[in-house]
Amino acid sequence: MQPLPDSRTLTAHVAMQQLEAMAAPSFDLGVKRLNGTMLVREGWGAKQVLKALLWLRRENLHQGHIYIRPAGPHGLNLVDDLTATMLLRMQAQGFAPAAVIESSPGNF
Repeated sequence: MQPLPDSRTLTAHVAMQQLEAMAAPSFDLGVKRLNGTMLVREGWGAKQVLKALLWLRRENLHQGHIYIRPAGPHGLNLVDDLTATMLLRMQAQGFAPAAVIESSPGNF
């Protein structure tokens, strides 16, 4: 049996998979802090994002919300705060998501 990867390794692996799936040359990154301020980093390459994971984990630990999207025009859309029922209804109507992530308890 192989040992489980540590959380940093797993986070880096999952983050890389998500960045690759978005297939963008660069990304815009946002961190919304608990006090409402928003830090924005624009036009970062995947390597820059991966190097920032420790900082992003720390921001998340302090209840910061992390946002990432492809920079510039792209064909991806984020639909947030869907219940499981709403997600199933969308899929039944032909909207097939590339990824489904539970962004907060009961919200996809």
